Amino acid sequence: MTPPITTAASDKTIQLTKGQQRASHALKTIEEYAKFEKHEHYVSYVSAMPAQIINNGLGQTLATLLAAAARTKSPMSDPHFALCKHVTDWLRCNMDELKPSEVGPIGVLKQLMECDQSTFVRAQTESMLYLDWLKKFARAFMNDSDSVTPQM
Repeated sequence: MTPPITTAASDKTIQLTKGQQRASHALKTIEEYAKFEKHEHYVSYVSAMPAQIINNGLGQTLATLLAAAARTKSPMSDPHFALCKHVTDWLRCNMDELKPSEVGPIGVLKQLMECDQSTFVRAQTESMLYLDWLKKFARAFMNDSDSVTPQM
């Protein structure tokens, strides 16, 4: 679980709501990722992901992102992989049902394929709520050089 946040100005520990934790994590994730030059198409991918989850489910959407990254010359630096990693990192850190020892998108995906239905539905819901923030910050802080939404 995400620990309480200590503010730099007052050194007070405050307990953030789950929504604030999502927003804070998404902002930090996007700020860090935006430092890299190669984030082409990321905004399009993150914008399309909620609809893909609704149409295909969380597991298939994550697997599709990993497959798209695997088809590139450098999968680990591909925006498909980055988006998958961003979402699975959030899930791994914020769902007690997922073992933190299973790191990386593939480890989280394996756990999602083996969990009970209520855990899977919770993960899917949590992903959608997190993606709302991730998408807003990506649109705010990144330029997507793509004028047409690329295929995932």
